[in-house]
Amino acid sequence: MSPQKSTDNSSLLGELLISKQHVSPSQLERALDYQRNKDVKLGEALIRLQYLNEDQLAETLSAQKNLPVIPLNELYPNPRAVNLLSERFIRSRRVLPIDFEGDSLVLAMVAPLDVVTPWTTSA
Repeated sequence: MSPQKSTDNSSLLGELLISKQHVSPSQLERALDYQRNKDVKLGEALIRLQYLNEDQLAETLSAQKNLPVIPLNELYPNPRAVNLLSERFIRSRRVLPIDFEGDSLVLAMVAPLDVVTPWTTSA
């Protein structure tokens, strides 16, 4: 099975993991089968199969998407930012308001590629 090339020129996760020698091609194939059968994301499949740990996945996704990984013990949220969103919203979206940049609220996110539309952000 030959991986398809990404249309946005970013490397596919599996290709990156193989190039970093985090997984072998055969492990990737088994994880892809697991992903299809269990309807989970590839990273979750790799972790469940114990081919990869969470730190390796985070580091690889960070490199792929050019997004930083910041350990929670290094975050010092601005209380004004935190108070803008309800606890229910923060937990359901798995975000943490950190600070402000101009008129924008900066969030730490478990899944930074999950896009929340403005009309769904009412706290």
